[in-house]
Amino acid sequence: MGSIKNQEEMSQVNPIDTTSTVARIPENELNKGKVTYLGIFFMILLCSLNSYFQYSSLVFNQMSYSKLGMLSVATFFISSAGGTIYAPWFSRTYFHSYSKKFLVAGVPHCILLFVGIIASRCSDNREEECSGIFLYLIVLVSSCICGLGNALLWVLQGAYITDCTSERNKGEFFGIFFQYSQVSNIFGPLLSSYLFKNYGTSGYFSFMFLLTLVSNLLSFFIKEPMAVYQNGQDQLRSSEYDQNSNIYFENYRELNEKLIQRNSTLHPPTNEDKLDLTRLKQFLVEKYQIKFYFPLFFLNGFFLGYYWSQIGFLASSKMKNETVDDKNEKLGIIFLLMGLIQPILGRKLGASFDQMEDKVLYYKRVIFVSFVCTVLVIIFYFLNFLWPFYIISAMFGFGELLIKGFIGGALSMKFNDNSYESFAMYRLISNIASFVAMIISTIFTPEVPLVMMCCLAFNVYTCIIYTPKIKTHLSGDVMFASAHSNY
Repeated sequence: MGSIKNQEEMSQVNPIDTTSTVARIPENELNKGKVTYLGIFFMILLCSLNSYFQYSSLVFNQMSYSKLGMLSVATFFISSAGGTIYAPWFSRTYFHSYSKKFLVAGVPHCILLFVGIIASRCSDNREEECSGIFLYLIVLVSSCICGLGNALLWVLQGAYITDCTSERNKGEFFGIFFQYSQVSNIFGPLLSSYLFKNYGTSGYFSFMFLLTLVSNLLSFFIKEPMAVYQNGQDQLRSSEYDQNSNIYFENYRELNEKLIQRNSTLHPPTNEDKLDLTRLKQFLVEKYQIKFYFPLFFLNGFFLGYYWSQIGFLASSKMKNETVDDKNEKLGIIFLLMGLIQPILGRKLGASFDQMEDKVLYYKRVIFVSFVCTVLVIIFYFLNFLWPFYIISAMFGFGELLIKGFIGGALSMKFNDNSYESFAMYRLISNIASFVAMIISTIFTPEVPLVMMCCLAFNVYTCIIYTPKIKTHLSGDVMFASAHSNY
């Protein structure tokens, strides 16, 4: 009886307008489950993709295709950077269902792994149809196609989680996603090490191709977010409803059925949605504050590019007397440590982002951990031991998780109405940075370790300089909501 009375009082104070185009339903367990499922979908897909990044240089070198691995990853990153230009346009123009969008984004990853199968089978067949030029061509073209799909994949990820969240759980939901998706950094190296040891490169590419096919099939079951918007305003205060009220949930289901039907008309194709830089330029002018985050975007991309291109290379240099199988096995353990820490801390770090009153403090933690990683790499480079790279890999995993968690929470909160554009800019800058890292690794051999270390240190220094601008933006007109604040 009391819950019904409270429900009536709530409806008088803050009624839900079911006749409006869209209303917003705040956080709910259904959306949390959907973000969890998305994380599992990414986990399976990234098991193959991340292991390809980590092992491509070593694998193609063993197959006598000099620098093809580096060029493949570099092509992937520059293509992914360019793909972010079309990703917001495609997301608004084609397919209103997220499941279909994720399917389109996932198929190019299958193409890359299938070409890997062809390359591995040609490694022992030096006939004309398996010439080096042919293999370089198909690997680089497939890397380009995969980069375009990957650009769409991550822009959709940011927009999907943004649509699932309320103002109070941005960090938590991104943390939940990374808690599951980053398990790929555990399973990927373990699978890769096992496959290389028992089935060789051909078995590795074949299994990873099948795994990517499975992930694409799972995209059919991605559900639409329940949380939708009306003028950026919350129509229902989560602190004012009784989650156990049957009346609330009856209204909840009825309202959302209407909202999901209307949601298909939110972004119909228009002349404003163009396949060029116009929309992103307009976004940069109107939301110029996003430029304050560019150094952090670049650090994120360079951070990953450095890890993928250098950690395996540096660790291998400490194993000169090891066999190829032993090297692959130990590298698998090193890469495993990066992924091991992320599922354990993902949700906890995301929740701490929501709970912290001072978001700048979280940003400073990101910079501090990045600085520590840089210092450790420089110190351990001059030591002729393998064990320091186990520590470095774990620290890089922790640092990457902090960076991605902060960026996801900040963009989702501060650029809520432009989620496609904000995450597109993030992916554009970070992929360019990863491309730069791969190019430096390719050009400046063998002096590349010192050059890369200097570049990484400069990136961290740039982020430190931009701290006051980040602080000004975070404390601007649109304040971050803490986990225990009211709307």
